[in-house]
Amino acid sequence: MNWCSSLSAWLGDVKYIPPIGEVTPWTGASAAPTGWVFPNGQTIGDATSGGSQRANADCRGLFYHLWRNFSNTVCPVSTGRGGSAAADFDAHKNIGLPNLAGRTWVGLDTLGGISDAGNLSLAVAGTAGGTNGEAIGT
Repeated sequence: MNWCSSLSAWLGDVKYIPPIGEVTPWTGASAAPTGWVFPNGQTIGDATSGGSQRANADCRGLFYHLWRNFSNTVCPVSTGRGGSAAADFDAHKNIGLPNLAGRTWVGLDTLGGISDAGNLSLAVAGTAGGTNGEAIGT
């Protein structure tokens, strides 16, 4: 705890814990910070999954998040998807990460369920897993 004289109050130390699946800028080019992976299309899974970016039991939460929120076109599961994320992780499958290499992240014009803001228009029709300016989505 720290005393803040301007507020006349004790303030506890706050530590930010990012939610699973958070994408954040990082200036390091060769290695992600501990506990993070690059969204570069490589795969993650458990220790025997053959995950190309990270193969460790601590990938379970991210595996579940990707499995539930992205189609198999965007985040493919090795040998195809089974009945659930838990079943696939426990079967030692790996899952592909979204690939943002050479791309940028853009919020949907209807982000959070709002009416179309009219701020974004695509010059190229979007397709899942697209390249060359096409949208990636589910």
